[in-house]
Amino acid sequence: MYELIIEGRVQGVFFRAYVKDIAIKMDVRGYVENMSDGTVRIIGDLNEQNLSEFIDKIYSAPLPIRTNKILISKTNEEYYDSKFIIKH
Repeated sequence: MYELIIEGRVQGVFFRAYVKDIAIKMDVRGYVENMSDGTVRIIGDLNEQNLSEFIDKIYSAPLPIRTNKILISKTNEEYYDSKFIIKH
């Protein structure tokens, strides 16, 4: 599992829905959520093979979404659902 923290114009621009669409198309389990500091956090069962493709798609998001920076780390957080969801 990876944790991605996305900085930029990523709240109030349907970014979480965009990420969910990418995840479903790539068969990634996990979730996406807005954080109180204006970033977006993604937890996904990505691996080294599909991580770079996932990141490329995030950077290629349509306007008005703008990704300035992605912080990437492996996480021990466990996720047992079989799908990708948007946390509210």
